[in-house]
Amino acid sequence: MSHSRRNLLTSVGMALTGLFSGCTGDSQQTRERHSQTKSEMSVEYDPTVIDFSAEVASQSTSDSPASIEATLTNTASEAVEVIFGPTLLYTPESDSSRFEWSNQLILDPRTSIGPWATPVETDDGCHRFPRNGDRYVRSEVWGRTLDSGESVPEVYDVYTHGSDLPCLPAGSHRYQDEIYVGDRSNPGIITLGLRVAENGTITIAESSVEDA
Repeated sequence: MSHSRRNLLTSVGMALTGLFSGCTGDSQQTRERHSQTKSEMSVEYDPTVIDFSAEVASQSTSDSPASIEATLTNTASEAVEVIFGPTLLYTPESDSSRFEWSNQLILDPRTSIGPWATPVETDDGCHRFPRNGDRYVRSEVWGRTLDSGESVPEVYDVYTHGSDLPCLPAGSHRYQDEIYVGDRSNPGIITLGLRVAENGTITIAESSVEDA
């Protein structure tokens, strides 16, 4: 069962600074162009010109948790501004009651977005995130200007939530969030769907961008 992201994410109640820091050198270029205003772009675009894709970067082992890499890519012929939170799938201002968010697996972005609790490895070799662990997320929402063909990557480690579930519970797990393209009047919904087999192997079942 999925439940509201509001039960998973708690915005920090203060102004915090810092830009999105991705996992490749491209993120530095994204930060440098962050100040480009919408007036510098000639056209506003529908959210579906942004492609959202994902792949399994690694499966869980006794040494490390499974990991997922997700990517937003501007497929338009010109630059667009994409607006979302401090990292993909984490936009604190979103109306979380509208979106699905699995409460069985924690997607822990490697971007530094707040004081997350320290995951643990249990005796069965399972990598788990404490059920009552802190999950504060920076409260800001940023616009990032992407050139045609430019991408924003994000890598997540995948943890079982708490100690009362089987390790990497089998079944389907969906995660959704809101993004905007051009300005805040153009909402889109990004969806990431994972499927976990009985043996704990993770596959990508869905990755999409749709009009809100």
